[in-house]
Formats: sequence, C-alpha cells, structure tokens
Amino acid sequence: MRRRIGSRGALSRSPCGGCSELGLLTRRSNEEASTDRVALSSLSGEKIVSVLQSGPIGDLIRREMTRLDVGFDESISARTFYVAAALVRAGVRVALVDNFTAQVVAVPDLLFRTIKPAISFDVFAIWLESRPPTVQLQGFLDIVAELVSNS
Repeated sequence: MRRRIGSRGALSRSPCGGCSELGLLTRRSNEEASTDRVALSSLSGEKIVSVLQSGPIGDLIRREMTRLDVGFDESISARTFYVAAALVRAGVRVALVDNFTAQVVAVPDLLFRTIKPAISFDVFAIWLESRPPTVQLQGFLDIVAELVSNS
C-alpha cells in the first residue's frame, strides 16, 4: 500500500500476520469471574479510562459507541492502551484495550473480556518509503508477525 502524507513522503506497510480485538480490562472480583463477552451497550454510563483520543482505534470505538448510542464517564483519559491498562492495574476504573496490551499487563487480579459486537483490527508495520526497514528491523518484524499470528 502507498499513501502520501504531506511533505514527509509516501508510506509503505506490511501486515504483521494477524489481528487484534478490543475488550474490557477490569479488576477481578468474586462476582465478576465470567470470561464471556461483555456487551458494549452494557457499559453505558460506566466510569471508564477513555482511549477515544488514541488514534484510529479510538475512532473505531467512537463509531461503535455512536451507532449503539452509548456514552461513558470519560473524566480520565489515556493516549495509549498501555497507560490505560496500567491505570486499571493500579485500581483506577476499567478500560477498553486490545488483547495484546491485556496480555502484557496480565496479573491474576485482572480480567479481560472481549466486547460484543466484536471490534477487531489488523496489525501492520508502517514506514516511510524513503526509509525502508533495515535487515535488523525486518528480522524484528518477522518475529512480531510470528507472535501476532500465534496469539
């Protein structure tokens, strides 16, 4: 794929072997042991660490919220899924994050439940055409692709 981005040049991208899915990361409680999917509509009004400003994936969440007419209490926000997950791990609210981030922060007292309807997205590596990946970076991307396809 080739896309022009202003004066910086054209972008190239390569698939990293799979996709990711969004879910709700919460602190585990005795009454909340289910790993079943959680309906996005059931989160209406919930106090949540917002990731709506995180970029294209935040836009996916916002579109689905608009379609379902769902609103959250977003008085706390994070620009990255990792920061949102770290806040949940520290006991601050719940957050919508991707399954890879949930795996990174996984501890016994956290619970990750995918949402319904499913919101998934492909994982890509992106670079400027004028600066293609080095041999070392390509080796790294191959490892990432293998890990993504195996999860």
